[in-house]
Amino acid sequence: MLNLDRYEEALKMWEEVLSLQRKILGEEHPDTITAMSNLAASLSELGRYQEAVKQYEEVLVCHVICLER
Repeated sequence: MLNLDRYEEALKMWEEVLSLQRKILGEEHPDTITAMSNLAASLSELGRYQEAVKQYEEVLVCHVICLER
């Protein structure tokens, strides 16, 4: 059985990490993009699929921008 309390904890952690990385490293830094993906995965694990898809779409946009450079 899944321990949903841990997924909620992970979600909060990834939200904090992402906020800090955006401020410090910028939106398109690889570590920021990884944190965005991790946040999306946590949302998905919690069954918050629409939010997860939106987050994954942001990850995709950032990857495309980085590859175009």
